[in-house]
This record gives sequence, C-alpha cells and structure tokens, in this order.
Amino acid sequence: MELHTNYFAVNNMPNSRMEQWRVDFKPDSDNMFLKKRLVNSLMTELGHFVFDGTLLYTFYKLAGGDDPRVNRVVTDPESNQQYTIVMKLVGEVHSDETRYLLVLNIILRKCMEHLKLAKVGREFYDPLGEVALKQWKLQLWPGYTTSIRQHETKILLNCDTKFKIIREDNALHVLKEARGNKLQAEANLIGKIVMTVYNNKTYRIEGVKWTDTPNSTFESKGKSESFASYYKRRYDAKIQETGQPLLSAKPRERDFRRNPDQGEHYVVLVPELCRMTGLKDDQRANFRLMSDIAEYTRTAPGAKVKALKQFCDRFNNPKVLAEMKAWNLEFSSRMEQFKGRVLDGQPIIQGGGSQFKYKADNPDWGASFRNAKLYQTATCSKWAIVYHDRDAGSTKNFIKLLVKSSQTMGFQLAANPFEVPLKDNKANTYGKEVDALCKKQPNMIVVVVPNNKGDAYSVVKKICCGEQGIPSQVVTGTVLGKEKIIASVAVKIAIQMATKLGAEPWKLNLPTKTLMIVGYDTFHDTVNKKKSVGALISTTNPDLTRYFSTVCIHESNDELQVSMKQAFTRALEAYQRNNAGAVPERIIVYRDGVSEGQVRYVKETEICNIRAVFKNLKIEPKLAFIIVNKRINTRFYARKGADFGNPPAGTVIDNTVTLPERYDFFVIPQNVRQGTVNPTSYNVIEDTTGLKPDQMQLLTYSLCHLYFNWPGTVKVPAVCQYAHKLANLIGQSVHRQPSDRLSDLLYYL
Repeated sequence: MELHTNYFAVNNMPNSRMEQWRVDFKPDSDNMFLKKRLVNSLMTELGHFVFDGTLLYTFYKLAGGDDPRVNRVVTDPESNQQYTIVMKLVGEVHSDETRYLLVLNIILRKCMEHLKLAKVGREFYDPLGEVALKQWKLQLWPGYTTSIRQHETKILLNCDTKFKIIREDNALHVLKEARGNKLQAEANLIGKIVMTVYNNKTYRIEGVKWTDTPNSTFESKGKSESFASYYKRRYDAKIQETGQPLLSAKPRERDFRRNPDQGEHYVVLVPELCRMTGLKDDQRANFRLMSDIAEYTRTAPGAKVKALKQFCDRFNNPKVLAEMKAWNLEFSSRMEQFKGRVLDGQPIIQGGGSQFKYKADNPDWGASFRNAKLYQTATCSKWAIVYHDRDAGSTKNFIKLLVKSSQTMGFQLAANPFEVPLKDNKANTYGKEVDALCKKQPNMIVVVVPNNKGDAYSVVKKICCGEQGIPSQVVTGTVLGKEKIIASVAVKIAIQMATKLGAEPWKLNLPTKTLMIVGYDTFHDTVNKKKSVGALISTTNPDLTRYFSTVCIHESNDELQVSMKQAFTRALEAYQRNNAGAVPERIIVYRDGVSEGQVRYVKETEICNIRAVFKNLKIEPKLAFIIVNKRINTRFYARKGADFGNPPAGTVIDNTVTLPERYDFFVIPQNVRQGTVNPTSYNVIEDTTGLKPDQMQLLTYSLCHLYFNWPGTVKVPAVCQYAHKLANLIGQSVHRQPSDRLSDLLYYL
C-alpha cells in the first residue's frame, strides 16, 4: 500500500567533505561557555563553522586559506583576559560518517532558533500557541522534535509534532502542600522534572536541601555570593520568599564542563523559580482531565500532516533561509512516499476449536468472549473476596456476574467465595485480613479497594506476590458501582482470574513447536532509588501460551549480568520441564527498555551472557536478539481521498526509512480510535535462526495477539508486555523477589 511519512529529503547538502580542526587555548581553560564565546567571535572573520568546545568543523577553508594552522589573539570582554587560539587541521569527515550528520543536526538546531520558539531542554516549543486548560490549571505547549539521519538510500530529516504539559504550580507550591511533612514533600518532588522559568531548562530533582535558603551563600571564582543575588544578577529573577529550602538536581555532563569551578556534582535550584511539568498521579487517574488533554495531544493523521506543512512554511522565513544558504543546505517540503505491506489477520482459536476472525480495521475480539469458551480452562474451587462495608451491595452483585461469566467461558469458579467485609478502608486493615486469608491457602484472593490511589493495592500485592505466593485480583469499588459496564467488567476480570490460575484464553496457529520466545524489560524501583527491576518472561509450550517469569533486582551492571545469567538458566530449565527435557531449537529474545546509546552495551554483554549460559548447559540453540522501541518519532500515514488516515493493523515497513547499517523494520499492530497510531521499531542485532525477514516480521506481529489481559492486539509482542507489567509491579508495589510458587503463572496481569 502507498504510505506517506514524516520524513523530508535533504535536497541540497554542504560539501561531502568536512574539515576537522583541533582548537587549543593559551592560557588553557575548562570553561566551555568561555571557549565557545571566544571562538564564535571569529566567525565573521573566518567564515561559517561549528565548534563543540574542542573540535571545530567547517565545510569550507577557514577564511579561504590553505594553511593547516590558524592562530588568533582574542580578548574576553568579561574578564579582559587575552587568549591565543591555536587551530590545527587534523582530519576530514565525510558524509557517510556520524560526525557529519551531527554537524547537520547542529545547523538544523541553529535554524530552529530563528523560529521564535522556546527551547525546553533539547526540544523547541511554541508558547504563543499554548492551549490553556484553565479548569485543570495546565498549559499545553505545541512543539517539534527533529533529527537528520542517513536512511536506506538518502539522508532524511524527521520531524514530529509534540506537546509539553506545563503546570501552573511551581515546586514551592508542592512543598507547601506537604504542610511541613518533609517525607511527603520529598516523595512529591524527588524524581520529578521541573522547568526553570528564567531559561526554560529542565532538571530532574534529586533532593531537597532543607538547611539552605536563597540567602545561603556559595563560592564562585573565589567570591562569596548568595543564591538570591546570583539569580537576580544572572537572570534578573527576583525571589519573593527567602525562607524556602533549595532543591538539588543532577546536571547534565555538559553542565559540568561549562561550570568546572562547581565543586559538588549537582545544580542548586530555587523552588519558586521551578515550574512543575508532567502530571501528578491523581491527575493521571482523572478520566475527564485525561480526556481533555487527549483532545489536543492525540492528533488525528490529517491534523498531523497539516501541522507538518505549517512547519515547512515556517521554515520559509528570511533568517532561516539565510542560515541554510550559508551552509548550502535545503530540505524538501514534500513528505517521503513509499510502499508498505499489510499482513493478513490471525484467526483467534478459542475453546472447542472455534475460531474468530476479526475485521481488518478492528483487531479486537472482546465481544466474542460473551459466548465463547477459553481455549484451556482453569479451576478455582476455593477463593475469598475482601471488601469495605459500603461496597457490600455492588460486591455481591459483582460476585453473581463473575460466576455467571465464568460458567459461560468454562472457567470453573466456585459460586460461594469466603467473604470478608471490612469496617474501614485503611491499607493496614486490608493487609491484616489478606495475610490471614493467605494462611487458609485459597486458590485466589479478590480484593475490592476503595480507589486507585495505590496504598491498599501495594499492600495486597506485597503480601500475595512477595510473601505468600497466592494469586490475587484487585478491583476498585468505584468500577463495581457502574451498572452500565459492570457486566463487561465481570467478563474481563473472569478472564484475568482464570489466566492467573493457568488458563489459556486463546491461541494462534503458529508453526513454533521448537521455538522459545523471551521478553525482557526494566523498571526503576520507586522506593530503592538505586535499584532497577528487570523482568524476564519466557514461553514454555509449543503454542506460546504458557509462560515462566523471573525477576532480576540489581544496582549495578555487574549485578545485572549475574542476574541475567541466572534468569536465563532458570527459563531454559522451565522450558525443559514442560517439554520432556527437550531443548528449544530456536530462541528469540525481544529486549525492551534499551535506549539508542545502550545497544552496543547490550550486544557486547547481554548476548555474550546468553551464549555463556548455552555453553554452560552444553546446548546450541539458534538465537535472535531484537531491540524493541516504542518511543520513536516515526509516523506513517495512508492517503484516504483528499485526507490522510492511519494505516491498518498489520502494516509492515522495511524500506526507505529504515537504516542501512541495521536489520530493522517497523510494525503497526493496532488500530486506534483517536489520534495517530504509533508504530513499533524492531532492531535485530543478532540472528542465527535462519528465519527470513518476512517470517520474522509475521512472527513479531502474531505475538502481539497473545497478551491475555486485552482481547486484541497490543503494541509489542506479548512477552514484552508481560515483562513490562511484572517489572512495574515489583518496582512500584512489591519491592522484593516474588514467590517462586508463582513463576509459572501470569499472576502479574
């Protein structure tokens, strides 16, 4: 099918050869601001160049000369200090090198600075185009993210629209909301992203400096100065409340280089001058608020394309054109067009051999479970339900609907659970009752919590998953009170409960008898900040519908390597237990949670660790290792008459916008009812399986059908989604190794 994408060709480029000059200073200085200021003052004399603090890049001879060494004497106007700048030609960079593209991106960012946009972090936003959500005290700033990169046959500019959520409150408001409770204040601030009002920079808060105030002093260049005086002098920012504590934030590496005199490795911020970004947990849980935000942020394909055209028009301003002309740079104003493929939908096989074939424009089979049976069922002869007294009526109605739904789908759920009504809804009360119930060894414990704030949920999961090893199901009382949806909710929860006890709701017809699929994802522990939680999920049967899970809690990369070897060994042992001692012929690992800069590390360590496990077990399965990336800026559009729409589920793209040095492809596994669909990127960094690319793509898309918590396709292969759920559960609520009794069950759904 014909597709358009948010990539634009580079029509004209600077010379394919770029000179690289080494720049030294006499006397030497570590101050990056100073060095850039001094060198950039020579641009009028020497011509256009890009200077990173050590190396200078130019597409032309400096000042038109052929001399491989250029010396200049410059006086710094701030200190009146005289410096000799020595520039020496040290090499050439060609258009197929990463550094060449890096310089093009720097030039692009210079052009962006002429568009009257606010630079927030490394992105550009338009405060003049803000959307004010006054009822929620929020602002949405529209913006752009851009990058230039070599793709299959040519260099392309990628541009995507985005929004920055800006709250009207600042960090000082958050401190005051804690009402003197320091632990609560720190919990509300540490780890959050703030934006400074005086220069739109973003920082992640590391701590609160309770003993320091704006009147506290610090040493800079041998002089003592208060923070209040510094911010007034440097940014003309007047601080109103001088008694507020200060915040510490971890600076970026480039901030260290710019401020070498800074003794401690943190940036000190004034709460009053830091606007909060993002949303609070209670805001995310507010359906109406999220719907209002989505009305603007979930932009339809036609509106996305229109915004891209406006971006191209915006680039046609005199300053931008002059900047690009100076570099002989020109971008196309037409989106790239190419062909994509659409894979056929997968028949969903349910109990009794019945099949459900979803429509091409709607890969969702939830409605079929009103009458269909589970492919493989489960039994729950002994279960308990805990609820608050005020939810007694809705809970009893829910029990009836739950039992009825279970009977229809073949899930053998006892009709009379042991009921435990509570007099209060404190988290400790729930914990006490659930702990007592666990000693009676029920098959399942269902807990109706008052709301989704998470306190009671965490207590229940910590006891059931971490201590006792009993499957649990948590439901909010507010949901049970909604008469219009409670019947469908009961169906979904019945499927969840059955799955947690070992049922297989559906399967696909896949030729995978000797195949093992592994998913791995990570999550930073919300309590033990220095620790990360890695979750490994692996299939244990030919239908890829039964799973083994294990958790790696680690602090350093060394700990991770040891944990991953142990986890992979346990996964292979679980496969053998379930397959009469047989070893998988092929293993495909889908690795989520990896940034662009970590790919090399993953290849050099994690794959080596997996092969070390093979060697230790004296087995030789064929291996594929695939990096999964959902957070990408690539978008695809299908022409629909005069407008644009989303490509259908099953669309695969493996040309034009893929990368020449990689074996990569994109899959669109879902249809979305609102906004523009986000594709998922797959980077195959290791493959000895012998599978052809189209077989790998079809398998990847098929695996997106096997996430049993949703009767439809999901964004990533099911093992990745399961790993994500498990890592989040342990990192947010349990904070310890889960019980081994649960390792063969999908208890974390």
